[in-house]
Amino acid sequence: MQSFPARDLRAHYYVTKGLNFCGSPPSPVALEVARQLSSPDRLDAVETNVEATSEFETLFMAVELLRTFSLEVDVDVTTRRLLGFLREDGSIGPRHSDLRSTHHAVITLDMLGYPVQSLSRTLDFIRKCENPRGGFVSRPGTRPPRIEDTYYGFRALAAMNESPGNAEETMSFVLACQNANGGFRASGELGISDFENTYRALIVLSTLAGGANL
Repeated sequence: MQSFPARDLRAHYYVTKGLNFCGSPPSPVALEVARQLSSPDRLDAVETNVEATSEFETLFMAVELLRTFSLEVDVDVTTRRLLGFLREDGSIGPRHSDLRSTHHAVITLDMLGYPVQSLSRTLDFIRKCENPRGGFVSRPGTRPPRIEDTYYGFRALAAMNESPGNAEETMSFVLACQNANGGFRASGELGISDFENTYRALIVLSTLAGGANL
């Protein structure tokens, strides 16, 4: 990991988290990249990386890295800018209502010390993304539920000290996404297993069983 040629924040984020788990210090370059990308001014130019899961993923990664190593973040301005993207339906995002952007915004605000439990409209939006038959969808009224959205819904609720209202159904949904090779696909429909969805599925299942720390 120390020799991995990280060229963007996404790579630096995962390498740094891996090094931290191993007890190794982060690369100064990684922290400098995180510092630059955590600037509140960058919120005016939302995420456009095709690999990003939401417009706020870069900010979320940068803030988490800086917080992990007790480095300074412009808390007041960043919090105010993020809350400026709060939409009428309670979602948080610059372009449209979306659970993934809302999740990254809620988690980032929580890391910044904002009382996310006070965001009642946002909680209502997340609840509306819960599928009564199990899992979460990206926007209210859409389908099918996906492992990725279910993971983000769980994380957002956990940050707000809330629990899913469809726990039993969600466990059944996640288990139905497991392939014969032991891995998990993105949804209940046909698909291949991958590491990201397998990780997300295991986190959700472990959380429902009362054993995971999100």
